[in-house]
Amino acid sequence: MKKIVLYMFVFLLFSTNCEMDKNNKFCDCSNKLNPVEVANMEGVVNFNEELQEWYISVHEQNTYDVVHLFLLCDIDNSYKKANTKISFSGTTFDLSTTINAPAGSDYACIQISSISNLP
Repeated sequence: MKKIVLYMFVFLLFSTNCEMDKNNKFCDCSNKLNPVEVANMEGVVNFNEELQEWYISVHEQNTYDVVHLFLLCDIDNSYKKANTKISFSGTTFDLSTTINAPAGSDYACIQISSISNLP
């Protein structure tokens, strides 16, 4: 009986951790607030040391300094390299908490549906 309880505990622990991996500290990826579909965007993947999160930086065309910073729900490890230029599509949505963004930029969350490297 003790073994069954132990196995159930370990199973629940791992299944909870797997679910948590799909979220970061700032995005509730299972409950997207104000979702917006985006397609064929180009950006650069980087890691924010302060937030301890991967993000995609997208410069808004025809502006001088507007930058959108998309915190990732999940991304393939092969794209987790600083300064990786990518093309992507997915669903953006509001943060589940407030983060101060650098001047001229804003944060949002994104669930990637397709991604590819750019030259």
